[in-house]
Amino acid sequence: VGEIGIHERADGEWRVYGRGHDQVVRSSSDLEEVLAALINRMVAPANAPLCFHAGAVRSPGGHVVGLPGHSGSGKSTLAGAFVRAGWDYLTDEALGVRPGSLQAVGYPKPLSLDETSCRLLGPGPGRDPMVRVRRLRPGAAALVGDVGPVSLIAFPTHVPGSEPVVTTLAPDDAVVELASHAINLTPTGRDGLQTIVEIA
Repeated sequence: VGEIGIHERADGEWRVYGRGHDQVVRSSSDLEEVLAALINRMVAPANAPLCFHAGAVRSPGGHVVGLPGHSGSGKSTLAGAFVRAGWDYLTDEALGVRPGSLQAVGYPKPLSLDETSCRLLGPGPGRDPMVRVRRLRPGAAALVGDVGPVSLIAFPTHVPGSEPVVTTLAPDDAVVELASHAINLTPTGRDGLQTIVEIA
């Protein structure tokens, strides 16, 4: 795939390499995650919005909520829960934010949900782990492009069996956390860093 190489090894694992990356993954879901991250880095040029590895939704009142998180943090499941509750869907993978205006840019794709999340959200288990938002709620909107300024950022962290907890981060901690989820911070440079500071 362009500058990315994938080699299936005799032991059933895959080697993913290219663009300074070289990793062996054991499962097809790990392979999907690694490929998505590498492709995100490839398609995030310097003139693009600052992009975060994040889910995002927009409330019926027009408030955009970003959900940055590492793989497995629950961002896709949480975005799906918001969609079921009547919110619009922007993404569960990459959220763009324009410097200056903090305008959110939606890049919707089908939600990547495991069997447990499918059971929780209602579409039930299926053969395809990629779930279109209309399977969660008929008439659900998947928004593309500029959809309004970011109103709130929440960092989901899924801990099986634990009770939900909400913790407010201090701005300096929020800067560090946001930067850890930025896909193209280096090419966006000062504008990207300023965007993170303004969001925090």
